[in-house]
Amino acid sequence: MPTIRIDDEVYAWLKSLATPFEDNPNSVLRRVAGVDRDGAKSPGRKAEPVENNGETGSDGADDRLSGKILSRKWNVKVLHALYHREGTFYENLKRFPGALFDPNGYIVFNREDEYLRSPYLEIGRKLNVPNGIASIPAYTRMP
Repeated sequence: MPTIRIDDEVYAWLKSLATPFEDNPNSVLRRVAGVDRDGAKSPGRKAEPVENNGETGSDGADDRLSGKILSRKWNVKVLHALYHREGTFYENLKRFPGALFDPNGYIVFNREDEYLRSPYLEIGRKLNVPNGIASIPAYTRMP
């Protein structure tokens, strides 16, 4: 088998799509690409969109979630909506108001300066929320 090298960000993305105790990097890539075990495209199955800009994303389950879907479902009026199933790793918000979503709720940042000054966020090339967005006091939990 060939060996490929990936950087830490790509590895973190693969981990975010993995089902614990079931997946490995190859099985995640097969699922995302829609490739079955014999190497052929699965009939009738297209590659699912994955979280790359926050507009679409996968939670690794049969139902696909995204920030855009949850903002519509929960009537959260924002210009940019990002989703992560654990609420810990996102792309950066680029338009405001913007919101970060997990399967159970969200947090809204009305202005860019509010987002940039938040002590709960580690903003770099990607956004890290070490304790998850649910740990932020302004988090809104949904039923």
